[in-house]
Amino acid sequence: MARVDLNLASRPFLNRKPWLALLGMLALTGGLMSFDNAYRVAEALALKHKLQVELEAQGAELSRVQAANTGAEGKLTTRRQKKTRDVAVFTKSVLGARALSWTTLFNDLEKVTPRDLRIVAVNPEISPNEVKLRMECMAKNNEVKLEFYDKLYEAPFDDPLILSENVASEGLQFSVTCRYLRESQHTAPTLASTEAKP
Repeated sequence: MARVDLNLASRPFLNRKPWLALLGMLALTGGLMSFDNAYRVAEALALKHKLQVELEAQGAELSRVQAANTGAEGKLTTRRQKKTRDVAVFTKSVLGARALSWTTLFNDLEKVTPRDLRIVAVNPEISPNEVKLRMECMAKNNEVKLEFYDKLYEAPFDDPLILSENVASEGLQFSVTCRYLRESQHTAPTLASTEAKP
């Protein structure tokens, strides 16, 4: 005959250990998953911040390079413009120098140059309306310098101005400028004009 165990207690005993163990495992698993998710979120946020900082740094570097390139292009353009302007000025001076008769100029200077004065250099500045001469001269003394200065008021010269002077061992060295009229602006004296009127 089979044995039958009867539990006549008003509140029968139940073994809850397996359920508690299961709940503990579930809670532990949930906690680990929550921690892992939180770690991953934090790691993603840190990576995002790092990438944002790197992008901002690259943007700043790009702006700096662009600004440097713009400045370099501006300087290059300015240099090109200056070079073009210098070439134009040089070409104009060459063409003007060709239009100036050096033979006539030296002949005119010879007429007004005193005996004890030597013209070391002549630098003409040519414009459409006039020619301005800058001359480096060496005079024996101050009287010779003043004599030459007075003669530069005679045609075809005008408006002389002494820029600087210096006493040297050879004499008095000075720089002077004056206006010089082109051949078309003055008429050289001829034999007919020098003849005495009846």
